Amino acid sequence: MKKTCTVNISGRVFNIDEDAYDHLNDYLKAIEKKMRDQQDIEEVIADVEMRISELLSERMVLAQSVITIDDIKYVISVMGNPGAFAGDEEQEWQPSRNVRKLYRNPDDSVLSGVCGGLAIYFNIESWIVRVVFIVLAIAFFSGGIVYLLLWLILPEARTKAQKLEMRGKPVTFDNLAKAAKDEFDNVKRRMNL
Repeated sequence: MKKTCTVNISGRVFNIDEDAYDHLNDYLKAIEKKMRDQQDIEEVIADVEMRISELLSERMVLAQSVITIDDIKYVISVMGNPGAFAGDEEQEWQPSRNVRKLYRNPDDSVLSGVCGGLAIYFNIESWIVRVVFIVLAIAFFSGGIVYLLLWLILPEARTKAQKLEMRGKPVTFDNLAKAAKDEFDNVKRRMNL
């Protein structure tokens, strides 16, 4: 018989074994410890928790209704061990998937980011996608309709995790921390201009 508890991870409620909870809690504390000198630690932790929640939700569809230590070990194998990034311990890991997802890109948008998102998804320049939509709108009157449909259907990449998924990069602790640092550096550079 095992003791279980209920936890809220990024707005989702999970039933989790006590030993799995302790392991997950230690993992999050290790991430916070590695990130303590970063200025946007809260945002990175929120993105990490969101990704953990997504991974656990995927596991819950496939398996049982209680999260076990094996589920947490799987999440850590996907996210990466914080000690490995700092060189504290040697560990090789492979993300479970590296799938590019289609989102609207708010960082490269004229109206809604549809063209910017499609450009990243197909790995082409966004101006090419914009020209295609303009040509379709003028020649066949379908460009505007398709654009509006995509605007309504595609979600906007708001979090760092979604922006990484949009680019086909694994959502790991290291990539989230790098994205946060890059965003901070961009803001800092714009302030100096």
